[in-house]
This record gives sequence, C-alpha cells and structure tokens, in this order.
Amino acid sequence: MPQPAEMGQWACAWGVSGGGRGGGVCQDPVTASGVDVWTLRGRVDPRPSELPQIRLGCEYGQMAISLGCQYGQMDISLGCEYGQMDISLGCEYGQMDISLGCQYGQMDISLGCQYGQMDISLGCQYGQMDISLGCQYGQMDISLGCQYGQMDISLGCQYGQMDISLGCQYGQMDISLGCEYGQMDISLGCEYGQMDISLGCEYGQINISLGCQYGQMDISLGCQYGQMDISLGCQYGQMDISLGCQYGQMDISLGCQYGQMAISLGCQYGQMAISLGCQYGQMAISLGCQYGQMAISLGCQYGQMAISLGCQYGQMAISLGCQYGQMDISLGCQYGQMDISLGCEYGQMDISLIHHPV
Repeated sequence: MPQPAEMGQWACAWGVSGGGRGGGVCQDPVTASGVDVWTLRGRVDPRPSELPQIRLGCEYGQMAISLGCQYGQMDISLGCEYGQMDISLGCEYGQMDISLGCQYGQMDISLGCQYGQMDISLGCQYGQMDISLGCQYGQMDISLGCQYGQMDISLGCQYGQMDISLGCQYGQMDISLGCEYGQMDISLGCEYGQMDISLGCEYGQINISLGCQYGQMDISLGCQYGQMDISLGCQYGQMDISLGCQYGQMDISLGCQYGQMAISLGCQYGQMAISLGCQYGQMAISLGCQYGQMAISLGCQYGQMAISLGCQYGQMAISLGCQYGQMDISLGCQYGQMDISLGCEYGQMDISLIHHPV
C-alpha cells in the first residue's frame, strides 16, 4: 500500500484529488486534458481526444495502473477501445501488474488484444504478468490473443510467467487455436516446465493432432522433459497419434525411451493406428519393446495393428519383441493381424527365437 505522500501523486494521476469519488479533476501537466477520470468508468462517453494519454503517464512514472484497478478507478478495456492505452509500454516502465487488474475485475485482456493495444509477450518479459492468475479470474481468453497476433505463448513460458495447465483448468485456453495462428510452440513450453499437456487433455482444452498439423508441436520433446503422458491424451480422446506421424511431428520411439508412452493404452481407446506410424517412418516398434512400453498383442486385440505392414517398411524386428516378452504372436494370428510369411520375406523374423527366447 502506498504511503500518504505517494497517494497524492497517484490521486492526481487518477483524477481523484480533493473531491472524493466524483469531484476530482486532474490538472497535472502530464494529463493536461483535465478530464474527470470517472468518465473512464462509463459515466460519460467521451470522445477519444478527451481521454488522458495513459501511456504518457506510464512513461513519466506517474501511473501505477495496478493501484487504479484496486480502487475501482480504471476500466482498462475501455482505454484500449479508444486507443489511449498501450499496455506493453506500462509493463516496460514497471508501472503495471496486470495480474492485479484481473483480480479486481478491471481488465478484459482479450479486448486489449482485439484493439491491438496489448503485446502480452512483452508483459511476460518484464515480469509484469502472471497469465495463470488472469485465467483464474476469468479475465483472459488466451485463444483470442492468438487470433489477433498479440500473444506469443512460448515467450511467456520462457520467462516463467505462464502455467498453461492452469489456463486449461479454468477453461480459458484453447491451445489448438493458438497453434492454428502460429502463436504457440508447445515444445518450448515443455522445455521450460510450464506445460503439463496431459492436464490440458483432461479438461478438453488441447487437440494435439491439430498442433501437429500446423507444425507447432514436437511431441517427442514433450516426452523428453517429462511433460507429456501420451496415454492420458488417448484416454480423453484428444490425441490421434497417427496424424502426428503423418505430419512428421512425432517420434514415438523417443516417447517409449523416456517412459512417457504406454502404446497399448492408445490401442485400447482406438487412438492409435500403429501401421500408419510405420508407413511414415515414425515408429521403431522394436525400441518400444525394449523399454517395456509396448504390448503388441493388445494392439492386435483392438484391431489397431497390422504387423505385416511394419515388416514391409522395415520398422519391426519381431524377434526382438519376443526377446523382451512383449509379443504373443499366436494372438496376432488369432485376430488376423499377422502374416508371418511376410515377416520372413522381409528378413524381420527369426522364428527359432520364438521357441528359444533369450
């Protein structure tokens, strides 16, 4: 809370000096228009030329926007509408704690983006913005920020200002839309520990397949940093892994290596056409077996796996599957998923190892 001397300074900046709630008129040289700031609250609909130049106030250190919100003196969204407010400049001068604005219900950040007044990424850079708090108070529709090109979410992650998983929890974030507009590099979010993609799936806020389509998502990197439990994505129907393979965004073998992928669960929910992964060269099934992440027999049971196609593309060493006890070939035959003769033809199958496992 500011000291009394400081309050006099802010009071002039807010136009509340001397007259209480309704009578203050600021005559400070910085805001020489002399407009009663209460017009900003909707009492009068002023012309744009009559509004104080808020950005000028920030530049000269005369304006603590967060304090204005606390006392109900400022509807920031209205400032944006009239082109009087460049919020990014406020952040640069350390005058703006955007999260506090959200807490007091004074700020609809999405509207700021719509009018081109807000570069949220700059706010993150200067440590002025805790985006997750904005989501909590329902003041922030991040997807709209992406649509207007005002938000580079990856930068928010880099500066530790954004817990994307919390945004999903409060229903403020449609990550797929961020990908569509090229505003979101999800892999960077994982690298900085700001993104629990599995939680996004749980709340239905993330369509991972769409992220792959727009080239915004390297799922393998998410696995490497322990941010992604792909099996959970399948459970909630948010992930079509085959589409990730098609766009070259997914190295499933790497997911297995880091223990982030239970491929068998993907098959159970019908989210995984393993044969398509082989076709696009994205899947080394043998590596999945080695790390104990793949029960191929379960894939056959759910009709998700044409093992013969894996052999054709050189992606499957069935003998290695046997070695690690991950493969019941007899079950594959039962479901019509396995043409053993084709495996022999491509040199992928050592049948003798089936009877004499290592």
